[in-house]
Amino acid sequence: MEAERKAWADRAEASGYFPHIRAIAQNSTAAIWWSRSSSPIGSAVLHSGTATFVHTGKRTLCVTAGHVFEKYRAQRKEFADLECQVGSVRVELEDYLVDYSSSLDLATFDLPPVLLAASRASPHGAPKWPPTAVAESDIVILGGYPGLLRIEETGRLGTPFVSFLAPIAQASSDHSAIQLNLEDSYWPDGSGGLAPASELGGMSGGPLFRYRTEPVEYFELVGFIYEASTSYGIVFARHAACIDDYGRIAVDA
Repeated sequence: MEAERKAWADRAEASGYFPHIRAIAQNSTAAIWWSRSSSPIGSAVLHSGTATFVHTGKRTLCVTAGHVFEKYRAQRKEFADLECQVGSVRVELEDYLVDYSSSLDLATFDLPPVLLAASRASPHGAPKWPPTAVAESDIVILGGYPGLLRIEETGRLGTPFVSFLAPIAQASSDHSAIQLNLEDSYWPDGSGGLAPASELGGMSGGPLFRYRTEPVEYFELVGFIYEASTSYGIVFARHAACIDDYGRIAVDA
């Protein structure tokens, strides 16, 4: 499986294709972050994550990890001057909540077109929804905006989209696990990749795209990152099939 991934990655790199497939993943995302307006730049941002946008055929959804939304709600109660942004637009997330699940660690939102456009993300157009389940033989590209690389700027968060190409190591009925080699991470200025045991916080909510060749070559959104083990370099992703085409999350077990 690892040999297959490496062979495919080598072909993609040799052909100049990897930046293209990375862009497919990045274009459907935006950093989601919040800060205190009373704090100076450099110490204002309290937390950040990743939002992924998808058009299911019925609705355009903004998806992130449930714990990202829960952290936002808790800190919004704590700080009166809290401001949240999705990409380049200020948003009060709770106003657009569709569904939330603590056990599946997912939250879905329906942003109006004006906010969606201002976020500068381009929703992934799913060929069908929900997608079929991933398998251990699948090769995926995944990514997000890790907090360790973020640079605070006025009105925006200067955080690169960091991506990985990796095989599915384990798949269950509702989630999958992906073993990462952090040094193989990619972003335009990331020569050498992330150091071993780097903190991956901030990637939660990021997309998992599966490489498919039938009936044509394409990338299919199949999951959303919800947890990472820094020590072991393992990322866990919730299956996209846990969300229906209107954004409702499967009933908690």
